[in-house]
Amino acid sequence: MPGRRRRLTALMAALRRHCPPPAWLLLAGLALALVWGAAALHLRQSRAELVAAQREELATLARILEHQVRSDIENIDRTILLLRSLLESQGEGFDLAGWAQTASFRNELIVQVGLIGPDGMLRATNVGRFGGRMDLSDREHFRVHLGTERDELFISKPVFGRATGRWTLQFTRRFSAPGGGFGGVIVVSVDVEALSRFYEAVGTADGSSIVLFGFDGITRATGPHLASRIGQPVQHPEIVARTQAEDAGTIEGMIRGEASLLAFRRIADRPLGVTVRRAEAKVLQDFRERQGLVLGGAGGVSLLILAILMVSHGLQRRQREAMRMLDAMLVTTSQGMQITGADGRVLVTNRRTAELLGLPAELAGTDTDWAELREWLVARGDVDLDPESPPTSMADAMTGQERAEEYARPDGSVLKVRTVLLPEGGIVRIFTDVTSRHRAVVALEAARDAAEAGLRARASFLATMSHEIRTPINGVIGLAELLQGTMLDAQQLLWVDRLQASADHLLRLVDDILDFSRLDAGQMPFECIPFRPDAVAEGTFRMLEARAAEKGLGWTLELPPAPPPAVLGDPGRLRQVLLNLLGNAIKFTASGGVTLGLAPAVVADGQAELTFTVRDSGIGIAPEALPLLFQEFSQVDGSISRRFGGSGLGLVICARLLERMGGDIVVDSRPGEGSCFRVRLRLPLAPDARASEAAGAVVASPLPPRLAGLRILLAEDDQTNQLVTTAMLDRLGHRVEVAADGHAVVEAMHRGGFDLVLMDMMMPGLDGLGATRAIRAMPGVAAGLPIIALTANALPGDQQHCRDVGMDDFLAKPVRLAALQAMLARHAPRLSAGLTDGVPADPAPSKGTAPAGEAAGFDPRPVREMIAELGKETYAMIRDQFLAEMEARLTKMTELLDRGEREALLREAHSLKSAAAAFGLVALSRMAGETERGATDDAPEVTAARIARLRSLAAACPLAGLSGATP
Repeated sequence: MPGRRRRLTALMAALRRHCPPPAWLLLAGLALALVWGAAALHLRQSRAELVAAQREELATLARILEHQVRSDIENIDRTILLLRSLLESQGEGFDLAGWAQTASFRNELIVQVGLIGPDGMLRATNVGRFGGRMDLSDREHFRVHLGTERDELFISKPVFGRATGRWTLQFTRRFSAPGGGFGGVIVVSVDVEALSRFYEAVGTADGSSIVLFGFDGITRATGPHLASRIGQPVQHPEIVARTQAEDAGTIEGMIRGEASLLAFRRIADRPLGVTVRRAEAKVLQDFRERQGLVLGGAGGVSLLILAILMVSHGLQRRQREAMRMLDAMLVTTSQGMQITGADGRVLVTNRRTAELLGLPAELAGTDTDWAELREWLVARGDVDLDPESPPTSMADAMTGQERAEEYARPDGSVLKVRTVLLPEGGIVRIFTDVTSRHRAVVALEAARDAAEAGLRARASFLATMSHEIRTPINGVIGLAELLQGTMLDAQQLLWVDRLQASADHLLRLVDDILDFSRLDAGQMPFECIPFRPDAVAEGTFRMLEARAAEKGLGWTLELPPAPPPAVLGDPGRLRQVLLNLLGNAIKFTASGGVTLGLAPAVVADGQAELTFTVRDSGIGIAPEALPLLFQEFSQVDGSISRRFGGSGLGLVICARLLERMGGDIVVDSRPGEGSCFRVRLRLPLAPDARASEAAGAVVASPLPPRLAGLRILLAEDDQTNQLVTTAMLDRLGHRVEVAADGHAVVEAMHRGGFDLVLMDMMMPGLDGLGATRAIRAMPGVAAGLPIIALTANALPGDQQHCRDVGMDDFLAKPVRLAALQAMLARHAPRLSAGLTDGVPADPAPSKGTAPAGEAAGFDPRPVREMIAELGKETYAMIRDQFLAEMEARLTKMTELLDRGEREALLREAHSLKSAAAAFGLVALSRMAGETERGATDDAPEVTAARIARLRSLAAACPLAGLSGATP
């Protein structure tokens, strides 16, 4: 019982909570009553109107039928009277069959005409004289005329004709004998089916049933669907009685077991009547459809009223709950909240607001004037929340914009005030005490600054110590090399070898620490210059070949059959990674061999995907130790450090270098079987590689005759580059005009007569980009001439700058004759289709032929190519010009630095960079590039040191000894 009482109590509480108030229920009940009352009244009125219309329609139909039946009876009676007149006048000589063929007899309803003698025997029919004997004296239509002198038309009950074999109505009149007295009966048989077909045509179209009956209560004719009722008594005798008593009328009720509406009418002057009945279901069919619509509409409106009632109640209930929750939140929240109306009066506030602002009781409640509260705060020396300057405009308030500001208060606390302007003009303010957070932020910033200072100090210390240690180590290594060249006994020579090996090892450790500190501080410089991956791989391979031979290891280099294209990147850092991996492979491999491999490059979207592999047959690495390989200052186990040495930084540095270059490194290893390190890099193609890729390879043979004789404008300020490029173009059979700056280029283009422009990017006055813009703005043919960029800047962004201003192509310095020839073939105006097909590319160095001098700063291949392309005499002239110009340029760079003309210094460094690259002076070109990049921003002493380094490299230039001989 207690449990049931609790459940009942809970149910009642739920009902009270979810049930609308009584007033609402009463209002909803009245609305529902009004709806359903209106619906019932409308349906009642509609039904009455429909029934009245149906009564009128059935009465009209009955009147039409009565008129038709009366007309048919009169026509049949006239036919009988005419026949009687002829029969009485002609007597026995009357030919009934012949007369039936005349027009005066024809009637669609009559199926047979017969003459019955006074003895009741059939004497003749319209189908000829009847030869047999047929006694009809028992038939009603004969007997009714016996013994009476009345001359009346008699209509019999339906009989089945013995002669016709069908149901008929017999229309009869008596006729007199020639001598007077009863001569017999004329019988006209009317087809009941013909009448039924007419009734069907009249009544069945709208579902009505038609019946022709006599006052004797016998059905004379019906529609076809009631043919079984022919000759049967009328089912409702009261209809016969009503018809005898009234001329016409209607009856509504159950007829033949079905609710029906019936109209009756008496045939004038005949003992006959006609009825038209229609089932109530048919009568009210349209009403039922309308009733369904009305009831459905009333039901829908009722549901809508109930839904509105429940939704409104739910909204009100949720609103009350929301208000209760809001009140609870305002009381319990740690933030102050205040809402002021458009008139500046406080509408909503909470206790926390008073606590945070320290408000007195008279200002802590609602209905307080905000201006008065603000004045109190200002007078106390507290924050001024500036209510006169709304945080946003009304349009901004509609989009929900807001303002949040923090105020430092006199007591040291920090108050954050978030202000939102409401659309109707009110303001919402939320007050938050952010003192703790503010103090934490200050503490975190201090800790961060301290940590960054520590990192900088550590990096500076490591770099300083590395440099300080490197100097004495270099001294030790140098003295050891000097000692090796003196007369030493075997024991002393062994000690010197061990001394040099120890110094080399210590130097490698210092280099690792220095590289790691630079990477950690983000100060590791990276170049982006063109290089050939296979040349870097082969050069690195050759550098360690002697060490591998000392240990008796197999030393294998695997390069792809087709050399990979030149790419843009930092070959020095890639070489550093490969040297580290190959050095580790040699160190950890006691027997077997080491293999350096380069997979075929995958070229797509202007980039080459490179994969280098370093495989060894050394000690291998356990799977659980692989994650430790790339963690700083960690090795697989302590025994490795004791046996092989090392800082544990080498692989970490490799991984970070590759990460900075956009690549990665993975390892696959098994203990006792060896290791395989894979270096993957995705680098952009170098401009000359893209040109070769687009144009195919090129050859240094003369161009076809139809491309010779072009007039080319060469925009180049460097005299050495002028000589080199002019000589190449002369050899290709073209005429060249040189312009030393951008203004001269524009003036030459105004004169016209050129087929193509080779445009240097860095020129005094107006540079290549500006000159190109000016040319493209010219009217006429000049604006459409091909313009080819010549620059030593090989970055993809530089190429995009060239295309943006309207240049057609890009040719990287140093310029090669084959690449220049392919470029002209693509852009010469008189070029015909297919001319460049099959032109071979600039040949890459073959496997095993990477020049040893490249690592030392000189690549002899450009000199070889220049001699092959221009001849020894022309090369000697250009070389001498370059050497003289190089010395003058270095002197000028020093003067420009002293005068502070940094832009002019940048141009001179740029020219020196491109000219040095043309002669294969890799180190000199690289240092000139560094000078160019830092010409405008670096400190003067840094730039001066670089110029001094350039002088040292120039003094050691190997070109002076190459007097036209093939290097």
